Amino acid sequence: QIPRYANNPLPSPPLTVINITAPQTNFLIPFVVAESGFDTGIAIANTTLDPFGTTNGARPQNGNLTFSIFPRTGSSCTVTPSTSTVGVGLTSAGILEAGRTYSVLLSELLRVTGSNCPTTMTGYIIAVANFPLGHGAAFVTNFTGFTSASNVLIMFPPNTNPRNAITTESLSF
Repeated sequence: QIPRYANNPLPSPPLTVINITAPQTNFLIPFVVAESGFDTGIAIANTTLDPFGTTNGARPQNGNLTFSIFPRTGSSCTVTPSTSTVGVGLTSAGILEAGRTYSVLLSELLRVTGSNCPTTMTGYIIAVANFPLGHGAAFVTNFTGFTSASNVLIMFPPNTNPRNAITTESLSF
């Protein structure tokens, strides 16, 4: 005799105990401009290749980047760059490898074919890197002597801190 067990999972429907989500870094660049002789330079670093070893350091992870661009007027647009489009630092598959930096001008992102972005604009960007521990820098310049840094802020992951539930924002975790 062999015991048989009924496949009767309880509760029904099954209870979700844990959700595993892909690691991401969410960036906010609160001011960008690509008009009237000004342009914004953007750099995103994948710092998952660090010198701290396997015990205390990060696990190297590669990933792509997506820029959601929000002009002051008009419709928003989304750009997922690859090495064949714009900027420098991505692999031929459009991946930012661990220990590398991607740099691009906003005017280049706006010209990506199929993005439906305006050719000139002032506004902001929310960028998503499909790897943890990303960091960024941005600057506005006219390429003739004026340059001003613009903060690139790290946003709480929306899967753990929904944006519609936060009443105030903080720069610390």
